[in-house]
Amino acid sequence: MQGIGLVAGTGLGHVVGELAAWVGLTVLLGIGIWIFASSFSKESQFDFDVETPLGLLLACLSISLDSLGIGFSLPALGLPLVQLFATVAVSTVCFTLAGLTFGAKLGEAFGRRAERGAGAVLILLAIAFAVERLAG
Repeated sequence: MQGIGLVAGTGLGHVVGELAAWVGLTVLLGIGIWIFASSFSKESQFDFDVETPLGLLLACLSISLDSLGIGFSLPALGLPLVQLFATVAVSTVCFTLAGLTFGAKLGEAFGRRAERGAGAVLILLAIAFAVERLAG
């Protein structure tokens, strides 16, 4: 996915770069609001088990889309691609496993408060990034 992002990012990066940044911020804000608001619901909408086919598909899709996004930024870095791909692949696996483990423990310990906190953090990040972009 990083290679696909690299190829697409080389040509498209200049054309849609600014628009993509604002779309990304809007999506980040929307997800944050959705998570925060749904944390007040009686039943959780975010429970999925990565050991089931659907849970594994959702986890793989989110990681692949993240890698595609990374690939779009690669042309601007000017780094050796083989080493970069290897480093990103290893770190993706390590941080994904750590995040899934930590997230499961956090969810068990704090439940709805963890969902509210995660939603609030996403909302604040979207606002901070928007302010940063507007400030130049």
